Amino acid sequence: MKSVRWLSRFFLITAILFSHLLCAETDNQVRNFSFEKTTVDNTPLGWTLAHWDADNPVVGEVDKQYSHEGAAAFRIEVSKADDTRIEQVIPVLANQWYHFSAWVKTHNVASAGVGANLSVIDAMEHSPDIKGTQDWQRLQVWGKTGDAQTSITLAARLGFYGGASTGTVWFDDIQLIAVDAPPYGAPQMLLTPPAQKNAAASGAASSGVLMNSAVIIFCVLFVGLAIILLMQRHVLAVRAIQSWQLLLIGLAALIFKLALAGYFLGYNADVNTFSAWALDLYRQGIGAFYQPGYFADYPPGYMYLLWCVGAVFHHLQLTFATPVFLMVLKLPAILADIAASYWLYSLCRLQSVNPGHARIAALLWLFNPLVILTSSVWGQVDSVFTLVVVISLVAFVRSQLSLAAATYALAVLLKPQALLLGPLALLAFIRLPNWHARIQTLVIFMAVAVVLVLPFAWHKDSPWWIFNLYAGTLGSYPFLTLNAFNLYALLNANWLPLQTLFLGVGVASWAWGLVVAGLMPIVYMLWRTRVVGAYLWAAAAIIAVFFVFG
Repeated sequence: MKSVRWLSRFFLITAILFSHLLCAETDNQVRNFSFEKTTVDNTPLGWTLAHWDADNPVVGEVDKQYSHEGAAAFRIEVSKADDTRIEQVIPVLANQWYHFSAWVKTHNVASAGVGANLSVIDAMEHSPDIKGTQDWQRLQVWGKTGDAQTSITLAARLGFYGGASTGTVWFDDIQLIAVDAPPYGAPQMLLTPPAQKNAAASGAASSGVLMNSAVIIFCVLFVGLAIILLMQRHVLAVRAIQSWQLLLIGLAALIFKLALAGYFLGYNADVNTFSAWALDLYRQGIGAFYQPGYFADYPPGYMYLLWCVGAVFHHLQLTFATPVFLMVLKLPAILADIAASYWLYSLCRLQSVNPGHARIAALLWLFNPLVILTSSVWGQVDSVFTLVVVISLVAFVRSQLSLAAATYALAVLLKPQALLLGPLALLAFIRLPNWHARIQTLVIFMAVAVVLVLPFAWHKDSPWWIFNLYAGTLGSYPFLTLNAFNLYALLNANWLPLQTLFLGVGVASWAWGLVVAGLMPIVYMLWRTRVVGAYLWAAAAIIAVFFVFG
């Protein structure tokens, strides 16, 4: 009997040890995690090599000379800056925490750009990265899948979106293990790409037919609304409108705009970028945001609003690209739309405009389909920028020089397009009545600019970094036009490189020639007149010229 009991115990212990080893082996979701299995051309089974620059001769292969464990590792070698990675599609559970890890060795990885890292394709975040020359060390990060997420595309990479890099890196023993929760203070990253949002919103965002139909319907309804309002302008002029009615109209507009914001993803690349910036701004802090190699081509002004958005994301634990997430991301632009409508109405009343006309102006802006598409659907920030620019122009026309200077400085820090009105600002500055007014406006402009830029400058080596940021932004898109409904889009020249020749001359030269031809009569007419209100018309004309021909 004793021998039977001992034999039973032996088999029980053996079974427990075997099952433990088996579970330890199968906990890892990554196939061929140590790159021991290869094809005849030395490609690791289960993995795919990819990189951003298709013409760049990168090296990506199994290396049996170096490894952390076993007989092989995967080596990526890049001599010209690129975003290079090996990818694997992995099934995952919805709403589940996962622990990512890999052993990494690097050689001469550039300090600029993003070093060796782990990420999920299209999720717009990456793990802590490793640069320089480093011996084997473990890279770790945690992340949580979305409510309906069933798979991820895991990437072990050198470089990242907007953070191309060079050097050599080895990856070995890559692991993806389901866990209950990350340790306190552990590094985390997003796992949910936009394609994983709920099916209805995803289908709506990807359907060009639905988008075009919505645009047509909105425009028809808007024209009908405009006709009705214009026909009833005399009634609106004498009929009293209660405050609660105005509040109800504004609330209805807000709900409608938010519903569209949550239903449509918008422009994929920009929504991804704004989301990543918002999260990084809150997690890293404003002072650590603009880092070498990090893709951030917007100036600091809008980053303050994105920091607030990131704080909401963090405290509400919002899942990327869900309807609520999109509503919060687009909320600043939507609120700017409503604020612009109220400001327009107030301005009309201050100028003693007919009350009916003032209400028509406010309502037509509030429900303008182009405004709604830009902010609520497309996910752009132009509503905030436009409101600030127009306030600055009107303040100058009304001789409120301090407000004009402060808001113009804010506009320049929101989007570089405010610099298009630089010639107007310079002419207005020259025509100020005395040196006291010139010094006052210049000091206010500089003070607002410095105060807003300074929090981002604590870790910068050079005080000129802000000018380098603008120069990089203005020169970062070497194409004739990008996704604008202008003359060149009409001629099917979207994404046309600037080096393209037309009648033996580069298209960039043709564009600048058209811009100069359009600007000359505007500047001449403004120079000849002393009517202050002409600056408003000149600003509108300059924007139109640059939009159509620039």
